[in-house]
Amino acid sequence: MNKFKLIAFAVMLIFIATGNAIADETIATPNKLIVFKIDHNTYYTQEIGSTEVNTVQMDTEPFIKDSRTFVPVRFLGNALGIDNDNITWDNTARKATLQGKNKLELTIGNKTMQKDTQKITMDVAPLIVDPGRTMLPARYVAEGLGFKVDWDAEKRLVIAWPEDQPKPDMEDVLKKINPQTQIGEQGSKYNQLSADKIAELKALPYLSEPDYEMGDPVVYKALDCPDTYKGLLDKMELKPGQSFYSSRELLYINGLGSHAVRGVLQTINPDGSFTERDVEAKAFYGGSSRQKEWGWHPVYLFDVRTGEGIQ
Repeated sequence: MNKFKLIAFAVMLIFIATGNAIADETIATPNKLIVFKIDHNTYYTQEIGSTEVNTVQMDTEPFIKDSRTFVPVRFLGNALGIDNDNITWDNTARKATLQGKNKLELTIGNKTMQKDTQKITMDVAPLIVDPGRTMLPARYVAEGLGFKVDWDAEKRLVIAWPEDQPKPDMEDVLKKINPQTQIGEQGSKYNQLSADKIAELKALPYLSEPDYEMGDPVVYKALDCPDTYKGLLDKMELKPGQSFYSSRELLYINGLGSHAVRGVLQTINPDGSFTERDVEAKAFYGGSSRQKEWGWHPVYLFDVRTGEGIQ
């Protein structure tokens, strides 16, 4: 009997030890690089030390509000290593709880995040967007779960990795995010976009109601300018190291009467890599009080999704 009890006791100890190991593994900070891109419904993860990059589709795109990036709670939690069983929603209290390395509690409209027994004051509050998605500030959640967080303003990326490690190399993730880097004549304004990129840019909504949409024959001529697409590109001025890629399919006339064409602005970085940004090039054709000579006014570049001026 004593021998049986000793064996049973030993088995119990093994079970407890194994159970604790599993629990620790479940809540440990994953050894991963995690990347979200603003206005894109895919996030990217890469096991540090591996070249394989995994992608996950989201039903709501991350966005910026009050200078902070918001990501849907379940996708943010999953990306940071928390399974759905450890993400809960209290509808009465309007509170999301994430149990990872630490326990985080965030309440809609409240700028205080509970991290275990510690209260952390945020500069933004969680919110809900249509169709009922809870959005959490990515930086506060990631840092609360043991990650360092970086922001790439040029590429509009939120980057997270374990806080006890140096920042991982981004090369493989960037190749996954931009699999079809445009290849053309360096420094040229007349490079042609790939068919896939044309389709992507054409599908984006207009930021305001256009006078004439893409594809309307009216947009391609203006009085004594027989080719407004070429005329706009001729007037465009690029900085050293920049190239522009577009297509006449992406030309339209906006609500202010200016011609606008969507495209990709490519810039060579000091290390020889490329940065690409989706833009709209806009210019008015005609005469005005600002420019007495009839013709093209200066061309300005704007972010195609936000309307933010670039140069």
